[in-house]
Amino acid sequence: MSEPQGAVPPRLPHPPVFLPGLALFLDLDGVLAPLAPTPDAVGPDARRTAVLARLTQVLQGRA
Repeated sequence: MSEPQGAVPPRLPHPPVFLPGLALFLDLDGVLAPLAPTPDAVGPDARRTAVLARLTQVLQGRA
């Protein structure tokens, strides 16, 4: 049975963030940064740097 058109699905609970031993593995090439012909062609991005810095704080260096 499908939900009526325009119905808002129920909210999911927030996932736990502070799990002991939690680590975050990210792919930079083509995911966090655009694909480029050479690695040195991809430069720093202020927003990406800020997000990664915050993740490092939240995960206590395990990012």
